[in-house]
Amino acid sequence: TNVPEPLVTSLMETFGPEIANLLSVDSLDAVEAIYAGDYSIILMDPAKNILGKALIQQNNVEDGNRYEWAFRLESATGHELGKFNVRHDYENNQALPTPNSVEYGRHIKPSDDEWVELIEEANELPTDVGFASDDVVEIWLELEKYRHKGDTEYSSQEHVTYISADDTGFRNWDYFRLTKEAGTAILKDLSNDEVVYQTITGELSAPDFLGVNTVAILENWLSVYKTQVEKTSGMTGDWSLMQTAGGSVVLLLGEDTLAVGRAKVDDPNPDGSVYWNVEFDSLGAGISGWNQITDIDGVLSTAKNGVQFYSYAFSDDHEFKSLLSNYSPPNSVDITGTVAENFDFAAVDRIQYSIWSNDNEGDGDYSTYVSVNFIPSDGRGASDWDNKVSVVQKGEQYI
Repeated sequence: TNVPEPLVTSLMETFGPEIANLLSVDSLDAVEAIYAGDYSIILMDPAKNILGKALIQQNNVEDGNRYEWAFRLESATGHELGKFNVRHDYENNQALPTPNSVEYGRHIKPSDDEWVELIEEANELPTDVGFASDDVVEIWLELEKYRHKGDTEYSSQEHVTYISADDTGFRNWDYFRLTKEAGTAILKDLSNDEVVYQTITGELSAPDFLGVNTVAILENWLSVYKTQVEKTSGMTGDWSLMQTAGGSVVLLLGEDTLAVGRAKVDDPNPDGSVYWNVEFDSLGAGISGWNQITDIDGVLSTAKNGVQFYSYAFSDDHEFKSLLSNYSPPNSVDITGTVAENFDFAAVDRIQYSIWSNDNEGDGDYSTYVSVNFIPSDGRGASDWDNKVSVVQKGEQYI
């Protein structure tokens, strides 16, 4: 078979109880998986009765360095039971032993047991955000277990997508999604991809996703970019960054929660730099940076580092027109033969504006440049990062 064994093992180990429940068996211990072609697995009990089958589709993402496999689990009669996704990093054309994330999703209808509980959760949400549980005709429930590079334990999230319908019965998936993680709940209006409600329960703690120097690294970031955060949020005051029990990063203004995001940390690159990122959807902005590794395992340098602030502007934002005017090539510039020659800057889906400040020598002297990414739509409602055009400003020079 062309299906890497680690992916199948990861799926069975991570969501074994859920799969067993869908197949109506006590556990997967006695379930035998028989490969029936390159992308099909037959699941049988000890008596060789067919319990179901998994149809598999391979999706190659991120230049071949990470693979995503989608599993559609069906009953013996062909009825869809659920969908699973497994994402693995690859090295030397081999899947690493443990995945980056495993997801399990299935449709919930009014006749299902979970319906009442999920609707009750929805009824506890604020009524002034445009959400009405009476409009919900179907729910897509998704459980995600993910880990960042270097992590040994998985964090979990639950995504509840509420699906509405119009008078003709057309299913509208762009309604609302509630994402729950240990200590946080975030409601997003999918029609405009806007966070309309967020709440935090439980105690917050000092962040540690970058090791023992995490607090110092983030305090340094705030000291560099406090002005940009205040400009983006339209607020001033005492800013801080904390962490929930589930590992989410919380941006606070005094004691008030302003935004919640998930931290992503890369492995050290060949230069010994560790890049990290936290994106805050509700702000349309994010914080990121890099820190040099040290001779002490797990300790990142607070001297040799870089910090970045970035924000997004969409076509209906005031900032969009300003960025388009200031950073798209003027008519006086000859762009013949460049990637920008036939690029329609004004028609892009969104613009990402970012400021990088780097201290490569660790002497406290930052060099700064601005990068502006013009990101077109892929035609399916998502951003096409592969065909973006970037403009970099270093002083008076534009590249």
